[in-house]
Amino acid sequence: MPETPKQEISRRVRGYPESVGPFFKSAFALTASLPEDVRKRLFDGIISEFERGQRRIDGAEVATITGLTSSDADQAAAVYSLIIGLLAESNASPAEFVEASKGFIFDPEHEQTVLAIATAICSHRDQIAATIKLARLSGAVLPSFAQLEIAIDVRLSIVGGSVETAVPVAVVHLDTDADHQEAWFQMTIADVEKVTEKFTKALGDLKVAQAVGSKK
Repeated sequence: MPETPKQEISRRVRGYPESVGPFFKSAFALTASLPEDVRKRLFDGIISEFERGQRRIDGAEVATITGLTSSDADQAAAVYSLIIGLLAESNASPAEFVEASKGFIFDPEHEQTVLAIATAICSHRDQIAATIKLARLSGAVLPSFAQLEIAIDVRLSIVGGSVETAVPVAVVHLDTDADHQEAWFQMTIADVEKVTEKFTKALGDLKVAQAVGSKK
């Protein structure tokens, strides 16, 4: 007999290593402590990113929306990523999700908050599932972009105790979704300008290609 949507959620939740339980429970407790209007802004921001084709929930963006610290934002992002991952391609109702996962990834006292988040996610389930499907297609075969971090540095040439020359550089960390596939490098202003021009052209080309694909 095929498993029910609730049984599927239960199986998937119980398939997580026991070691991640405390992390998820802590993350759900943190998210439950956020004011309702902050959770709404967070959810609206996540949906907006999905509409733009974003494939992952970034902790830095969560921090910008909520004002949380980096570590707390990562926990909140994990909550939404987990619920979206479990519900996006499932037929389970929000109530079934809560019943199947209560006590395993969140404590019972946070049930109403989790139910509200799950209900909001299910209201956009088709849209999120479509984005995930496109993300899988675009991310096939090769490592995909995951994160870009940039810091500005100034290199000084000091001669005779005085600064003779100062040159700004961008220190860049480029990460992918594959293990050990990342790069660190530095760029000058000219490098950034050149890359910006190329990415601007690439963005235009991608939008043309997207328009063609949407007509299929």
